[in-house]
Amino acid sequence: MTDHYASHKQHERCEELDLQVSESSAVIVLRGEIDIEIQPCFMHILNDLRGFTGEITVDAREVEFIDSSGIAILGEIARRHPNRVTLINTPPTMLFILEVTDIISSVQVVYPEQIR
Repeated sequence: MTDHYASHKQHERCEELDLQVSESSAVIVLRGEIDIEIQPCFMHILNDLRGFTGEITVDAREVEFIDSSGIAILGEIARRHPNRVTLINTPPTMLFILEVTDIISSVQVVYPEQIR
């Protein structure tokens, strides 16, 4: 991967999203309210990850709220990525929405008891 990936930390306009990428993995950290207002930031992340084939992990530890638009973008990340996207530290309300929308079937959820 290029230095662009290694040095990229946070999109200027979005405190809710951090992207950290190395050659073999990417971590998207979500925080606060994940809704339609940050969709442009998600689109930047999708563009940044275009062609990336390493592991993608989404850390939702600091999510306070997520609506259907946030869930839809997670589904889009999972759809575009050639490997399964892993969600960690997923709040119960977010898990519920993932189950209702069936996006949970296209991602791997690591539950707290599975993290060592």
